[in-house]
Amino acid sequence: MADADFEAFCEEARDIPGGDLLSAYAVSHGVGFFDIEDTSINVTQEELRRWLLWCNYYGRPKEEYPLANQ
Repeated sequence: MADADFEAFCEEARDIPGGDLLSAYAVSHGVGFFDIEDTSINVTQEELRRWLLWCNYYGRPKEEYPLANQ
């Protein structure tokens, strides 16, 4: 799923607060990551962080994350 450049990005981004990752997602996609009416996202903080990093790194929406349907 991940390439070496993405893994390096994750390592470099380890100190970026989760709120900043959520804000970056909202700015780049024009919509918030969470939909208040959608209760289907149930992941750990670590999984959420990796998901947000993936979306921000690749510039893709959350629905395209390879593990989004699990």
